[in-house]
Amino acid sequence: MEMLKLRELQLRASIGLVLANSDLEGEDKQHHFGLFNSSLQLCACVVLSMENSGQRGKLRQMAVETDYQLRGMGRSLYEYVESWCRVHGVRQIVLHARTSVKGFYYKLGFTECGVEFVQATLPHIKMLKAL
Repeated sequence: MEMLKLRELQLRASIGLVLANSDLEGEDKQHHFGLFNSSLQLCACVVLSMENSGQRGKLRQMAVETDYQLRGMGRSLYEYVESWCRVHGVRQIVLHARTSVKGFYYKLGFTECGVEFVQATLPHIKMLKAL
């Protein structure tokens, strides 16, 4: 429940939207990762769905609590997820990045593939990283 609240606050409320039930369909079959501080407060979270018979992972809904942004929390969480993917035979990670944060994903080794598109009222770009 904490992860849903963080995702709602950071990714939807900031643009005047709410997470709908349709946004959550299938999440019970996806992997949810969280990063917690020493007080066990959720600092960051992300959802990973598996595609292409487990060969490709799709990152969705990466959210970092405001007080923890620009402190390496997002990077730490991503690095853990990438490590998990490697152990589980994932060969490629794909995501739809808001164009305002694509620089973060460049630093993690992602490259753009395709053209910008609008998703949830904001411009996004598909990005890819081979593992």
